Amino acid sequence: MKQITDVSELKPGTQIIKFCGDRVTFWEYLCPHPRNREYVLLLESMSQDALKQYIPDLLGSEWYIDYTFEEIYEKQKEWHFRQVERLNDRIKDEQSKKTKENSCKADQEG
Repeated sequence: MKQITDVSELKPGTQIIKFCGDRVTFWEYLCPHPRNREYVLLLESMSQDALKQYIPDLLGSEWYIDYTFEEIYEKQKEWHFRQVERLNDRIKDEQSKKTKENSCKADQEG
């Protein structure tokens, strides 16, 4: 799986994926925008909707080419592991807040 770093890597028909959290959308590169060099035209694989994509947002972000489904699943798995870690951190924060509240109450009662 390779991040898109240069629009010249894209040829008509190039298959592209975009990650948004754990969701993956599949796109096909159509062509450079005919009237604005800062955009390219993409076709969404499922709905066949066209997208005018701003090139700087396409480069070096969550857009990839030359992927396998195993790589997609691994990236989704990594995302879910990060979410679990984030939730565990939030649980610890809440537990430490409760501990502080309880110690303050004990100090006030004592």
